[in-house]
Amino acid sequence: MNDSQLTEELLELEHAGWKSLCDGTGDTFYGGVMADDAVMVLANGMVMDRGTVTSALGESPPWARYEIGDVRLIEISPDTAALVYTGTGWRDGDDEPFVGAMSSVYHRTGDVWKLALYQQSAKS
Repeated sequence: MNDSQLTEELLELEHAGWKSLCDGTGDTFYGGVMADDAVMVLANGMVMDRGTVTSALGESPPWARYEIGDVRLIEISPDTAALVYTGTGWRDGDDEPFVGAMSSVYHRTGDVWKLALYQQSAKS
């Protein structure tokens, strides 16, 4: 798989995740895509394991829409890669969107990519 194909494959997972956050199914999506020992490091400083993520997403308000830009791929090994990008999310009723520098590290087992680490930092 070349870099372009790998980028598109991982970007498809990122879009699926954002879409699940928009339609209120983020808990189910991330419960399935996160590795058992995966963590998310959020802009507010929280570090959440898979169980905490799915519980929190089950109670979170949905995003109204999102954009992904400035995408970069970092290939770590043949079965591990990171996607780094700027994510922008809008919620109904908020004046300003959340804009963050985001990175998702995926590890492939067989034909399945699992999210091992997600990190976001707020951009001003």
